[in-house]
Amino acid sequence: MKLPKKSNILIIAPHPDDEIIGLGGAIKKFSDYGHEVVVLLVSGHLPPLYSEDVFVEHKKQALAAHKIVGVKESIFLEIPATFVRDETVADLNGKIYNVLKDVGPNIVFLPFPDRHIDHQVIFESSMVAIRPIYDGKKIDIAASYEVLSETHWN
Repeated sequence: MKLPKKSNILIIAPHPDDEIIGLGGAIKKFSDYGHEVVVLLVSGHLPPLYSEDVFVEHKKQALAAHKIVGVKESIFLEIPATFVRDETVADLNGKIYNVLKDVGPNIVFLPFPDRHIDHQVIFESSMVAIRPIYDGKKIDIAASYEVLSETHWN
């Protein structure tokens, strides 16, 4: 895929590690070629299902991985994992859209809506956020990426 000389790339990830598992090599290549990559991590292992310490450790690991592959900025919405669907549609769409508006990407990568409910809900909200009106008009390429996970049954 030939990219414009300097692209702003937004990667929307349901959880810390999805962006690295799904696009780690591509992120490194994009950043090595001078493209700016921003990662939006929508949810994480937070209370009530996990202790705050688990989230803090996962965030630390994500930031270390992002540094290795050349991510310019990491944004954490801090919605508890598996509770994403409890956000109102308008609130979740708005949170993702506000990041899109602030970043101003011309390329966006969305999670493929596999069996994990967070991936499905975040994919749907991301599709609303990137629709070709308002700031979505600036997007030249929108693509989905796969994250192999425990939710695959095959």
